[in-house]
Amino acid sequence: MYTLTLKVETQGKLLEQCLATEACAWDRSSCAITRTGDALDIVVQAKDATALKATAFSMIQLLSVFETMRKATNHDRQRN
Repeated sequence: MYTLTLKVETQGKLLEQCLATEACAWDRSSCAITRTGDALDIVVQAKDATALKATAFSMIQLLSVFETMRKATNHDRQRN
């Protein structure tokens, strides 16, 4: 069994709301999301390295989209 924990230390509440539907289990991997204050832990567990990589990459892609949208929103607010 492989375990990978991603710790996000900013905007945990908003990010938790965005990722809430992503916390689930599949045949070879699972993903759990927990929040403590403004920090978010994304824990990926997998039966093999390939499943770990696929699930972790999916979570990282979602984090990337979240970050891009957050930057775009902040940019728009600064312009107004």
